[in-house]
Amino acid sequence: MLFVIRHGVTGYNRTDNPAEERFRGRVDVPLAEEGRDQAKAAALSLLGIAIDKVYYSPMIRSEETAEIIKQEYENLGGNVLVPQCLVDPGLKPWDIGYLEGQLVQPNLKKIFEMYEDQNLRPEGGETYGEFKARVLANIRDLLAEQTERRHIVAVSHSSTQRTLAAWIAAGAKDDTVDVTQLKDENKYEYLAPGAIMALDLEPQTYKPRMVPRGQGLGETNRGFGSDLRQEAPSPA
Repeated sequence: MLFVIRHGVTGYNRTDNPAEERFRGRVDVPLAEEGRDQAKAAALSLLGIAIDKVYYSPMIRSEETAEIIKQEYENLGGNVLVPQCLVDPGLKPWDIGYLEGQLVQPNLKKIFEMYEDQNLRPEGGETYGEFKARVLANIRDLLAEQTERRHIVAVSHSSTQRTLAAWIAAGAKDDTVDVTQLKDENKYEYLAPGAIMALDLEPQTYKPRMVPRGQGLGETNRGFGSDLRQEAPSPA
C-alpha cells in the first residue's frame, strides 16, 4: 500500500488563524511546533506497519515530516524495520508562481480558474496541467514499487492529495481529474496537515483506488488494519 501523507502545519497555515493562511508552494517554510506534533501523530498511526521507504518532496516541511516518521520507527528498537528516507523531486508542490506567499482567501478564485483551464499559467509558475501530469506519473511509479509486505510512504502537499482525490473520483484511467472535487472544500479530511491517504491497486485490474474508511482505516484515515502489521524477522 502507498500512504500519501501531507506534511505538518507551518507558520504559513497555522490552524489558529485561517484568515492569515498563505499559499506555500515552493516557499520553503519549516514545520511549526504544531506541525511537528501532527507529523508525530501520523507516524504513531503507522507504527507496526512494514514501511520500507519514506519518500519526501524537496521542501523542508516535507523532509522534517519524513524524518519524524523515521525517528518514531527507530524509537521502537529491536528488530523493527526502520524505513529509509529518500528525497523525491516528483513530489514537489504545484509551482503557482506569483501567488506563492499570498493570502489564500482573496486569491482562491484564481486557483479555481486554473483548475478549470488547466493550460492557464500563473506568472513565474507551472500550469495545473503540468503539475497534474508530473505528480500522477510519480504516484503511478510509487504504486508500482509498493508490495504486499513492503509498504511505502510519500510525504507531500495539499495540492498532491487534492489532485489524487479528484483523480480517483474520475476513475484513475488517465490523467483526467474531477474538477468539482478539486474545488470541494468538504474533502478536508484528505487535506488537513498530517492527514493520511491510503492508495493501492485493484487485484484484477491493477487500477489505482483509495482505500475507504471502514476498510482498514479509522475514522480519521488512521488506525490501519492488522493485515498490514510488520513481522519482526527471525534473529540471524
